[in-house]
Amino acid sequence: MPTNLPLPLKLLLFLPLLPLLPLLLLFLALPVLIAAAAATGPLLSVPLDATGWGKWLAVLGLYDLVFALLAYALFDFLMED
Repeated sequence: MPTNLPLPLKLLLFLPLLPLLPLLLLFLALPVLIAAAAATGPLLSVPLDATGWGKWLAVLGLYDLVFALLAYALFDFLMED
């Protein structure tokens, strides 16, 4: 990609990839949806069963930690001009 183009023209080069964005977001959000549904399932049962939701909260915490560390590691690389 040419580096001397203004930003709006650089963004136009990525326009053909725009339909793939929902697919990417689906794969990023799917583990969160599965873990959240599995964590709230036992808490919403009629005889309250408070076992088994702790591991799913740990999965959600680990998922958050991975993305926080990834954002911290890639911030300088992505912000350099």
